[in-house]
Amino acid sequence: MVLFGGHGGAGYSRRAYNDTWLLNMDNNRWTCLICQGNPPSARSGHSAFTKDGCLFVFGGWNNDSQFNDLSILEIENKDWTDLDLNWSAPRWNHSMQLVEAIPSWRVFVFGGSVDQGGAGRTLGGFDDQTGCLCLGAKYDWSTPALEDTANTIGAREHCAMCYDSEESRLIVFGGWSNKWLDDVWQINVSSIVGPPYAIIGISPHLGPVTGWQRVKISGIGFQSTTGNVLVRFVGPNGKFYADSQGSVVDDDLIECSTPEVVSSIGAKECEVRLAIGSKDYTTTKAVYRYYLNTKAEKSLCFGPGLCDDQHAGQKTSFLIQSINELGENRTSGADEFDIRVSKKVVSDDEVDKFGHPKIFFETITHELRDLNNGQYEVLYVSDEGEVKIEVSLITETGKACKIRGSPFRGTFIHNAKTRSNEYCGPLMTSFVSNTMRSLDEFAKSTDAGIHQKIRDGDVRGIIKIKNHIKEVFEKEEELQRKRDEVYSVLKHMEREGIPSDKQFKILTKIGGSLDLLRENCKIVEKEVAPVIQLESDIYRKTIQEFEEEVKNYLVGLKKEG
Repeated sequence: MVLFGGHGGAGYSRRAYNDTWLLNMDNNRWTCLICQGNPPSARSGHSAFTKDGCLFVFGGWNNDSQFNDLSILEIENKDWTDLDLNWSAPRWNHSMQLVEAIPSWRVFVFGGSVDQGGAGRTLGGFDDQTGCLCLGAKYDWSTPALEDTANTIGAREHCAMCYDSEESRLIVFGGWSNKWLDDVWQINVSSIVGPPYAIIGISPHLGPVTGWQRVKISGIGFQSTTGNVLVRFVGPNGKFYADSQGSVVDDDLIECSTPEVVSSIGAKECEVRLAIGSKDYTTTKAVYRYYLNTKAEKSLCFGPGLCDDQHAGQKTSFLIQSINELGENRTSGADEFDIRVSKKVVSDDEVDKFGHPKIFFETITHELRDLNNGQYEVLYVSDEGEVKIEVSLITETGKACKIRGSPFRGTFIHNAKTRSNEYCGPLMTSFVSNTMRSLDEFAKSTDAGIHQKIRDGDVRGIIKIKNHIKEVFEKEEELQRKRDEVYSVLKHMEREGIPSDKQFKILTKIGGSLDLLRENCKIVEKEVAPVIQLESDIYRKTIQEFEEEVKNYLVGLKKEG
């Protein structure tokens, strides 16, 4: 047992002390500890407790001053430290209770007399505040707010306080408030202390809004309580939440599937807490991030690993950019892909049914890296020849859906240009310029084609215009994909420090031309519709007349026969 300070002495020599004594419970002998460091000032009316080989001292008074400081003594090393961690106003004759909690123990301080205005102990008043000291990695005071302010314990000092771990409540008895009290009060502190288990983390820490992702929740004390496990995912401001049934694997691990939150929480960050049996939810939490599912039909691939004339025998790569249903680039990882890289091989001795050399594909080993920013890098090495790259997204239902543009094709040669397999190398520079040129030429030639003048009865001219319009609508997704690929390459080059402002302006101009072309196609389609209908009616009438002539001719032949 450790004794610190107090007020005592004989007769008129009574005073406050700051000495420390240790009582050996085996031989009932007291020993005065000669300590070093920065001991607390002499005091009385303070509170103290021991934890992990340390003595903590809080508050108190002496003839000169009152205190709200917190000091700690390492008993074995006999070393005092002032933690420089005050709480509330100077306080004495209060009650203190140490409470075991997970993951950090708590210390509750209640009531006492306080010096609110600095007038000294003689003018101090009774107090009914409750303070809580968290003994975590970093000590921290808090003043919990009462939920029921209409029914509260009165201000007092010298009361007795204990803790009921079964009900997670502090029990306060009696005390002094200008008279001796004999009442009993309880304060439920379950929201502070929590149950006998705690969450530490969750893995993976993010997943799709459609849910059903298996996660592992790490913590402590999960086997301390029996009953069903309810894992709660709480959205911002606590407005929406979703629950999932969990299962205890061992004392440190719980597993569950994430709930679907499409129509409730949505793509937001959640707090994850859990409750076991009849116990409360954990006071500790983990953070889980919901994201909008990646859509294969919106995602894309780009990089030197998809180009022609790469350097054979050297590592090459390409990037997968995950994009959600709103057309936004994903900013986190955790997607699953089915990627197949294979080399085209022409058989020397086998032929197909047409007598041509048989062609088959050999699998090339690849590496997939999750960059955890919405992009995934695929790396591989190929010999000279042609390769096929197939990229599919594995959806939340387990279905493999092809990424836009897949399958891709690439070729490898030995005398390739320097830095051909790099993202900012010559192949990617050529890809940008060639793709923008082809898009620009398509926009210009097609726009000229749909605006060509046609004469009455010029069926061929009408058909050409109609085919141009059809081609624009059929290639709409392909044209948009090429624009997106060029944009992604330019953004990547920009991040690598290569100026791309000029190319961005050109791409924006081309994009405007393609958008205008699409609108013009809709207008021209409406304008030529009556002409097409008229020519269709003429040809339909001509065909009907021809069919009638043939029919009459056959009837005549039958009569002659």
